[in-house]
Amino acid sequence: MRKVIILTIAFVCILQTNAQVLNKSENSLPPWRKGEMPKIDNSRFYLKVFQGEGKTLREARENAILGLISDVASSKGVTITGKQEAEIRTKNLSGKYSEEEKTTSTYTINSEGFNIAFEILDEYWEEQNTHSSGSRFYCWGLFEVAYDNNVSKFDKIHYTTNYGFGTTVK
Repeated sequence: MRKVIILTIAFVCILQTNAQVLNKSENSLPPWRKGEMPKIDNSRFYLKVFQGEGKTLREARENAILGLISDVASSKGVTITGKQEAEIRTKNLSGKYSEEEKTTSTYTINSEGFNIAFEILDEYWEEQNTHSSGSRFYCWGLFEVAYDNNVSKFDKIHYTTNYGFGTTVK
């Protein structure tokens, strides 16, 4: 079992190293993607970075938001239980092989009293092409999450990649 896990990790790493970036939202990574978080009012808000992926940029963005919500929900005691069943049908007619997969997912979410207040402050995305799966979008979001779910005003934080000449001279 351990060998299977190690081989799976190695295979995923090989696939990711063969990925070619086709498009991206900015020429360089934003500071928060490098771990440099902006200063905020820590008594009212905290920052979280989440990544999502998908076939489209919209799907990748939505998956990043779902990751944030899922993480906050689990930290507040929301439980999610579920099962997934897959049925695979294969055919081999005259030397032509085809495969059809049907997946059924059933989830139960116990979310009594769960609320969340957040705002996306910034995002960075890339479109990558891997030889095995074609084009995929990866989207990272910097989220400001309120400790109090009834908060209505978030801090205004602005990022820029245009720093001008003044920042290069010390």
